[in-house]
Amino acid sequence: MDNIDKLKKLIEKNSDRGTYFEIKDSYENTVSHKSEKGLFCGVVELQDIFSWKKSFAYLWTGTPGSGKTTVSLYMMLLMSLRRGWRWCVWTPEMEDAYIKGNVPHYTAKDIIYLLLWTMTGRNPYADSHDLKAEYDWVCDHFKFIHMNDRRPEGISQAFDVMHQKYGIDGFLIDPWKSIKQVITERSDIWLEDVLFMFKEFVLQTNTIMNYVVHPKSLRDYRDADGEFRVITPFDLSGGAAWFNSMDVIVSLRRLTANLEWHTYKIRKQHLIGKPGSFSDIVFNWDTYRLIFNGNDPFKNEQIN
Repeated sequence: MDNIDKLKKLIEKNSDRGTYFEIKDSYENTVSHKSEKGLFCGVVELQDIFSWKKSFAYLWTGTPGSGKTTVSLYMMLLMSLRRGWRWCVWTPEMEDAYIKGNVPHYTAKDIIYLLLWTMTGRNPYADSHDLKAEYDWVCDHFKFIHMNDRRPEGISQAFDVMHQKYGIDGFLIDPWKSIKQVITERSDIWLEDVLFMFKEFVLQTNTIMNYVVHPKSLRDYRDADGEFRVITPFDLSGGAAWFNSMDVIVSLRRLTANLEWHTYKIRKQHLIGKPGSFSDIVFNWDTYRLIFNGNDPFKNEQIN
């Protein structure tokens, strides 16, 4: 069964109208179910170029060392604080394990500690800090999974279970290259099919999908001054599929003294915002937080 057939089966499973149905909207229905504007992300400096919207797919990419994982989790954590959102995260590169009774136990302790550090501004690796209540809060709002089945279908099934169990608001796949590709067709067509499958999933569950994707190569990515240029979706493997399939694309560029944020694409700009850039971002290693034009967005946030 190829990916198209699998996608048809998925749609059939979630619709009693067969493989397709005609969309019919009355005026009364559209008024009572208006298109929602994007939700404020918690960073004033980004409010015109970035917001969150359920049913949207977000791509995070950037130059090496630009903090793709750190920034995406930072923005997700802000929404957990502001709106109580829960996230399901698959990030195999950040996993760890320990052996107990000759059985491996997987843990996401390090990434939980980094979230905890950002949220509190205090280093959880320092023994002097008692952060148990805050640690429990992070674990309640961020759920981590270890995948034995790395195929897109396996990940989608796991996400569906987590959504039903915890009421998950959004998901993160970091990095995309960890997905196992079982390709029986052209790789770009396979990618379009898989991204469409995940898009259908977030539409049906009213959730958000985040992808962290690395450039396919670092060759010729530096400008005349030796700095990395801004990475575009066309620098990724399957670039056109990423550009066409994503609702929001964010590209990060690390410079010597600061970090640049570039919103490369936004769908439904009348609701979500306009593509644009912001460059006055620095990282505070003491608090493990991003500082925007001298502003610390976490400073006034409290646990809900």
